[in-house]
Amino acid sequence: ESGNSSFMERQRKMDENSNKRILEMKQRLAEKDSNASSRNWRSDMERNVIDPQIEKYRTQRRPLSTCVVIDMDSFFISCHILDQPHLAHIPACVGGTSMISTSNYVARKYGVRAAMPGYLGSTLVKEISEGKETL
Repeated sequence: ESGNSSFMERQRKMDENSNKRILEMKQRLAEKDSNASSRNWRSDMERNVIDPQIEKYRTQRRPLSTCVVIDMDSFFISCHILDQPHLAHIPACVGGTSMISTSNYVARKYGVRAAMPGYLGSTLVKEISEGKETL
């Protein structure tokens, strides 16, 4: 992994904050479960609040609407690797110095991710590989 780089330190801090918020929400939920006058408050909420909202949205939706979500994050670099197989074993990305669209798994080991500034990705690879590899 990319160890103790500033990017990873920032990621760890964000993860800690997220985990703290999740824990607080779980505690609030446990309190509500233990203090609820009605033991079926969840099913009551589902029946009285959530189900009517879902039905409202269903009636407003166009009957022919379709939503397709495709995660193409690795697709672009895979296309480049098909054309240039030597890229499969070195850190590589699609994008430029301003923004990285995606990266291969070798670059991801160094912490390079999609939507990361290219100069930052390049710095990560150089810093963590101790100058042995470049992006």
